[in-house]
Amino acid sequence: MINWGNMLVDHISRSDNKVTEVSLKPVLDDTDFKKTVKLTWLADVPENIPAVAVHYDNIISKAVLGKDEDFKSYIGHQTVFETELIGDPSLGSLKKGDIIQLQRRGYFICDSPYQPARFVASCFNRKFDMNDY
Repeated sequence: MINWGNMLVDHISRSDNKVTEVSLKPVLDDTDFKKTVKLTWLADVPENIPAVAVHYDNIISKAVLGKDEDFKSYIGHQTVFETELIGDPSLGSLKKGDIIQLQRRGYFICDSPYQPARFVASCFNRKFDMNDY
């Protein structure tokens, strides 16, 4: 639906507090995508792949250091952020080094391929943010 345009949620059906169905109405003349609430969804199927997206922030927390400023005053904060994800089954076919785009998250490099026999999830390191351009 991302390529169709904006949609209006008409009705949400639930069973046991879980969403089972969503009825949508296309609103194709609404092109104000910046103010549109974004929804990312994935079907609940057993083939979904657990994954971890890793984002590395800047090591130095200040964009420009003054001539007399000590850079050590601007390091030591948290720079690594991990987010556990549930991904589409196609993530299972990624090889180490593959570059992918995770919708609304950014571009990532696959550090380790998915191995279902082990309890180690695939790990993706962000290559660059969608807002970097």
